Amino acid sequence: MSFQEYLEETYPNAEEYNEHLNKIKNVLNSEEYNFTDENSIASIASCRDELVKPITKLIEKHYGEAFNLCGLAGFLFCGKTSLEAFYAHTPSAGTDKFIFFLYPHIGINDNGIGKCTRVGIEESLACGALCAFRNELINKNVSVQLDHLDIEQTVLKQRLTSIIPYGDVPDLVTLTGMAHDMIVDDLDKLINMTINKESEYEYCVFSGILIHGPDFSNYIQPIKSYYVSSENPQQKKTINLD
Repeated sequence: MSFQEYLEETYPNAEEYNEHLNKIKNVLNSEEYNFTDENSIASIASCRDELVKPITKLIEKHYGEAFNLCGLAGFLFCGKTSLEAFYAHTPSAGTDKFIFFLYPHIGINDNGIGKCTRVGIEESLACGALCAFRNELINKNVSVQLDHLDIEQTVLKQRLTSIIPYGDVPDLVTLTGMAHDMIVDDLDKLINMTINKESEYEYCVFSGILIHGPDFSNYIQPIKSYYVSSENPQQKKTINLD
């Protein structure tokens, strides 16, 4: 199969990353939302991988310096303290405005799922952390004992093994989807635990799967786009990007 065939089979709604992020910018800059680089602060939760840099750069071009929530596979290992710091860095514009971008990633090329190109390396893996975990599942040698010299990978394995039936080995697309859903759920819990409920705030969440294609191309499969405000914190209003 070709890259395009793999992409259409696994992520049929994927868009080139700049097209997708420009859509978000146009919607957020509208009168309806009014999130700009002057009154908002953005955060990025993706993998620590250098392949994510083009996405980070474009987000920062749109909204200024972004707060780093990145962890292996995009997990929010930063925890409550980092979110509290993030809130404290928002511009003083009356209503606090936050933007969250959540993009676990995967590589795809003509040779299959999980494969990607890096500078000086013809073929590499993405997400390396999820691929390593999956290999442990295949070989039935998953260790979830906390390793203080490998904390993020250890906790990643603890979290994912808690939802994978014993003996199962999800394919990489499924595993990446599991990670995505857990990350979105974690953010929801962290916000509920940390946001100042006495303040006026608005925030938007954009999530999806970041796909690294051939020749350093990047795509995003959109999954969630929603808006929340302090006026009705239980309501997640879907943001239409079309």
